[in-house]
Amino acid sequence: MRRVTTDEVPALDVRDLKREGLIAAGQERVGVLRRFRRRSRANLAPGEKRIVELVANLRLTWTPCNYGGSRPWFVCPGEGCGRRVAIVYGPASPPLCRLCRSLSYASQLRLKGAARKN
Repeated sequence: MRRVTTDEVPALDVRDLKREGLIAAGQERVGVLRRFRRRSRANLAPGEKRIVELVANLRLTWTPCNYGGSRPWFVCPGEGCGRRVAIVYGPASPPLCRLCRSLSYASQLRLKGAARKN
C-alpha cells in the first residue's frame, strides 16, 4: 500500500502566517481560511473539486530565539498529540501534524525503495 506524502495534501505553515502579518507576538490562537489548488487532476474522484478550503482555529505556542524575538508554533489538535509543529496538514478539519495524518516525506519513500533493490 502506497503511503500519502506531505506534498500531496494542503499544508498550512505558521512561518508563512507570521511573514504575512497574520500572527502577532504572544498571540495564543489563530483563525485561518485558505484555499488550495490540487496539483493534479488525475487523483480527483468524479465530481471532486480541484480547489480545497482549509478552515482552522489553531492554538499557538511560542519559543524564545537566541538573539531576541520569539518563534510561533502550532499545537497539533490531534487526540493525545499536542506536538509543537511548524506545519499542519489538511484538508480535514482541524488540520493535523504529519504524524497524526500518517504522512510520509517523499524522500522517505525513495529511500525505502532504494533499500529494497539492493
